[in-house]
Amino acid sequence: MLPVTATLILGRKEIWEALQPWLHEVRVLFQQSEIGEWRPFLERMERMSPDVVLLDIATIREPLADTIRRIRAISARPAVFVLNEAPEPDAILQSLRAGANEFLYPPFGDSLLTALQRVVADRERARPDRHQGGRTLGFVSAKGGCGATTIVSHVAADLARSCNQKVLLADLDLQSGLVGFLLKAKSAYSVADAAANLHRMDGSYWRALVSNGRPNLEVITAPSSPAGKATSMVK
Repeated sequence: MLPVTATLILGRKEIWEALQPWLHEVRVLFQQSEIGEWRPFLERMERMSPDVVLLDIATIREPLADTIRRIRAISARPAVFVLNEAPEPDAILQSLRAGANEFLYPPFGDSLLTALQRVVADRERARPDRHQGGRTLGFVSAKGGCGATTIVSHVAADLARSCNQKVLLADLDLQSGLVGFLLKAKSAYSVADAAANLHRMDGSYWRALVSNGRPNLEVITAPSSPAGKATSMVK
């Protein structure tokens, strides 16, 4: 399997069936037959952050260029592969002008694998130096109610804004953590879920755990139930 995550927007059965033998090469985050309402779709895309979107051109209800622009506007900036049942010249030209990364048609095989490998290579080149480390800051209060959670929330938000680098705020108060409440974190999962699922941790799984409603700031909250009881995540 290639280190690639994908979202599938497939409206035609023949496209789906032609893709089936090759889907083991990627990790499919979610699939739907059409985009539908943009807001919930883009919120889900932002949360899951796929590397590539496989888009059946027959599902498009608006100009293809507008569709691709909306998809690429999320923070992950996924590649967009336009799929069609045949190499129709008009469809190819429309896709290229709209800014699609690839135009693919059955039978999929080497062309799809080569395109996915290009996505992997592009992601590797864009990745910052792996040897560059970060810093860990710990905030511990002498007693409850003295404002440590408020201070650390402000510090994390200010660091994310002023340093223009990724900041992770992890609430390790397993009994009464309030970071999620103060920052209105949207993720339903917590540090307990992360600890219970280390064996399956990868980039896409991590993005499902954290809340990232603010630029450069990721938040992973304390569990909502006392004593750090983990919530089971559905694969």
